[in-house]
Amino acid sequence: YRAAVPEDPPAAFAQAWSAVDASRSIPWRRETKKGIRELDARPFFLRIRRESEHSRLLDLDWSPGYVSPLALCRHVLSFGGYGGDMAPLSLTKLFNLPDTDLPQ
Repeated sequence: YRAAVPEDPPAAFAQAWSAVDASRSIPWRRETKKGIRELDARPFFLRIRRESEHSRLLDLDWSPGYVSPLALCRHVLSFGGYGGDMAPLSLTKLFNLPDTDLPQ
């Protein structure tokens, strides 16, 4: 996936992803149809790479379970301290890796 925001505020976006990348655990409490669910959002991120000041390339792992990729990114950015408007956040699926190609 590619997560990107418009040009304003790139510093806050970069700092939030750095905080996410450095975190061992990212608690996430969310409401589902089956009730409140608590999980750790960090294991979904295999790798976070800087593409530009305004975008990050994300290798995501769905083995912990499936969640909305956009909801996941919004949550971790908020956790990382991103105070910008989440509305312009764009998330683009770039490709799928077969399970055999996942980094160990």
